[in-house]
Amino acid sequence: MKEVLDPLDSIQFDHSRWLNELLFSAKEIKLYQKRILELVKVFDDNEKGEDLMRMFSEFDKQKILAIQLKTKIKTHVINMSQLTHSNGQLRAMIDSDHNQAREDMENFRLQYANLKENFHRFSALQD
Repeated sequence: MKEVLDPLDSIQFDHSRWLNELLFSAKEIKLYQKRILELVKVFDDNEKGEDLMRMFSEFDKQKILAIQLKTKIKTHVINMSQLTHSNGQLRAMIDSDHNQAREDMENFRLQYANLKENFHRFSALQD
């Protein structure tokens, strides 16, 4: 017998997954930034040092974006819980806010993956 999942279960799963992903990203960004600062000490007086500092700033922007997304998702969860007994309003919120959050997460993932790829390409040149 096949059970139909409650759409709210899927949404809750998305929220949990996204929040965990953002938490992991924030921790990972700290590691990248620490490594960049180590590399800057070696290359601080040339163009590579400047490139590294730009990359550091880009990671900082991603960290800020992760925090903003986390806050937005938590606010969305709170707003949804307040509308649990008003199906029409809840459905409208899910259709708009949740889909926007999904799009925001996809954009974050893409930007963050590109930034990490750029770091690894740059870092590989140093070895």
